[in-house]
Amino acid sequence: MTLTDGPCLKSCLAIKKSDSKSKSGVYSICPDGKDSSKITVYCDQTTQGGGWMLMLTQDHATDQYSKSVNPLTQNLNANKPSPTGRYSRDWSKTEIASPPGGSEFLLKRGTSGQFVRFVQGKDKKFCGFGHQTTDCNNKDANVGHGYYTEGTAFDQDNKLLPKVKYFNGCNYGGGCGSSGVDGIGFGSLQNHLRSTHGDTGYGVTAWPGGLRWNSATADTGKNVPYTYWYREAPLGPKPTPPKATEPKKTTTKAPLNNGEWWILFDNPVCQLYGYRM
Repeated sequence: MTLTDGPCLKSCLAIKKSDSKSKSGVYSICPDGKDSSKITVYCDQTTQGGGWMLMLTQDHATDQYSKSVNPLTQNLNANKPSPTGRYSRDWSKTEIASPPGGSEFLLKRGTSGQFVRFVQGKDKKFCGFGHQTTDCNNKDANVGHGYYTEGTAFDQDNKLLPKVKYFNGCNYGGGCGSSGVDGIGFGSLQNHLRSTHGDTGYGVTAWPGGLRWNSATADTGKNVPYTYWYREAPLGPKPTPPKATEPKKTTTKAPLNNGEWWILFDNPVCQLYGYRM
């Protein structure tokens, strides 16, 4: 059962904007505004103002999928989105637009109340929801693992996580690929996601593959599953039209001789003449 009532809107954020009292739950959205693009999604309408769309629910680093993949390319319970049970969708096959600069991604740590909010740089491109392993913001450098974008991260208290710079993965390449790790998340390394050996990482990280919250120890219990969410960058304010400029007024001093005309004002709008008796 979905909570959608009324026209099919483009996103969870659009739903929240249309109804500030909208509740978290399952909705139908039409990403390109057409019924043909309709998909079922789960919206979080409370965290950080709401408007978040669930993209992935993952409870294991290697067993959720059959080989090393980017989970955002996999259809798993695609029409039954849930923040508690395994879920993913091949987002590259939907009409979801490529996230523009300023878009946000959220990673929640089970029911602990902890999360990381990653803000895509306003001048950065999103490299894709697919299988790409190239950094589209750095001359398409091949990093060997899944790569998505670059930005800035904050914790649940809105505290800056200064070392976190990349949204990337532990998948496809190296030991991540050979051991079947299906990892994505946020971290300090450009070429792959790792939270050991002094590196900073949140998500399904190396090494070995595990659900980690910037720790060498993999999470269990109330700290799993990890859920990944997306909220597109809001449209900026409409540009303010420039104010009309008052025509510059020009005043000409009256001549000393009587019986002569002179121009009081002279501008593109009007001319005003005077006559001295």
